[in-house]
Amino acid sequence: MIERFKAGLAHRLPTPEQRGDFALGFRDLMPTLVATTVWGFVTGVAMLKSGLSDSMATLMTLLVYAGSAQLTALPLIESGAPLWLIFAAGFIVNIRFIIFGAALHPFFRHMAWRKRLLLGYITSDIVFVLFMGRYADSPERRSSKHVWYFWG
Repeated sequence: MIERFKAGLAHRLPTPEQRGDFALGFRDLMPTLVATTVWGFVTGVAMLKSGLSDSMATLMTLLVYAGSAQLTALPLIESGAPLWLIFAAGFIVNIRFIIFGAALHPFFRHMAWRKRLLLGYITSDIVFVLFMGRYADSPERRSSKHVWYFWG
């Protein structure tokens, strides 16, 4: 039984090439982390200064995700705008993710729907720019190196 477990685990572990693709993606992302951290900090401070509690700010971070949509929603929430208007504003600000999804589709369409949904959740402007900067002109599509680089 232990041998079967080890065999199953070995099948799921990334290969050295996949680990290299992940590391390459991580290395490419590292210089952007300072700006991303500052952006997150500014957005978090704005949420707290607008009167949201810590737990509401955390919930908004997890559900709204994009800092630009969060900052768009804050003055609307403060002014007591109707919920439909807050959602409409967030949708318009985040419409760029539809374009991101369309551009990334050829690379990830072979994956199961749930995995693509998870990749969509972690997609950000910076991740999209880094990925497309590296692979947009690549004739190869549906490669595991694309997936591992994206995760990195």
